[in-house]
Amino acid sequence: MINILITGTGGGVGQSIFKAIRLSRLSSRIITTDMHPMGVGIYRGDRGYIVPAANNPGYVDAIIKICNSEEIDIVFVGSDPELPVFAEYKNRIEQETDAKVVISSPEKIKIGNDKWETYRFLKNSGLPYPESVLPENRDDLIEKTGFPVLIKPRGGSASKDVYIVKNREELEVFIKRVNNPIIQEYLVPEDEEYTSGAVMFEGDILGTFTMKREIKGGNTYRGVIDSFEDVRTAVEKVAKKFNMFGPSNFQMRLTEKGLVTFEINPRFSGTTGIRAFYNFNEPEAVINYILFQKKEPMTHKNGVVMRYMNEVYTSLDECNQLTQTGKIDHSTSKTVDYF
Repeated sequence: MINILITGTGGGVGQSIFKAIRLSRLSSRIITTDMHPMGVGIYRGDRGYIVPAANNPGYVDAIIKICNSEEIDIVFVGSDPELPVFAEYKNRIEQETDAKVVISSPEKIKIGNDKWETYRFLKNSGLPYPESVLPENRDDLIEKTGFPVLIKPRGGSASKDVYIVKNREELEVFIKRVNNPIIQEYLVPEDEEYTSGAVMFEGDILGTFTMKREIKGGNTYRGVIDSFEDVRTAVEKVAKKFNMFGPSNFQMRLTEKGLVTFEINPRFSGTTGIRAFYNFNEPEAVINYILFQKKEPMTHKNGVVMRYMNEVYTSLDECNQLTQTGKIDHSTSKTVDYF
């Protein structure tokens, strides 16, 4: 039995890791955390905990305490704000517990979490990139690419505070609305966007998975899974240059100048569960490598996925108990397969 801790299970990435583990062939016990008592994933594991926010000084101590009390073997990080914390304190957590933390280096996390650093990495590595500038050089970008352009936060996720700007008047308005913005060329066409995952250890790519996707609210809601050999080749090229530890996710668009990477996430993806359904189970591959020293090639089936919203139901008593004690054991929460 493998004791697994998944953090940030109130959000899509943590929940997707959870789904993949449930779909795996491994015998596991899943412990979940979130900072909110109505973080849905807390109610779906074998035991759930409320923890402080990742930027709270007591956060790492709370994680260490859970790892020790639950005899955790491996930790999967399920939310973006937690990534730099786990990268910084990986050694401490592993020294003070028996758990292994699945996280890339602080340098890789910084590149993935900062879109300006992503742009610089791509450019310096000789890889295709979207033309990008900081606000003080916006005139240079407009002269080079014209409108439309994208304004987005350097550290943002999904589509929050992302604006397609069509003229200079809009540019000056929206640039004041976005915290710490970056301005990028707008990659077209919109219907040629691909989200891809790769798992890599010691310079070896175990496998890649690519989905041509449609997005809504910054997240994949329809996708086609196929071989997409040109995309796979491009993903492998970027992954080898990036040289992450374990999983990473890459967003690309097929443009007139070829496949352009515009986002690198050195973590699991919100589509990790979808990939696992098609036999590309990234958490299982990571566990096999880290805990059992098995480095097995990864393949996948092809198909089509369409997402919809679902619900988790629990009692008011359980929610109150979790709020008061910070812990829930074997929740009676339910999902209903009525769609």
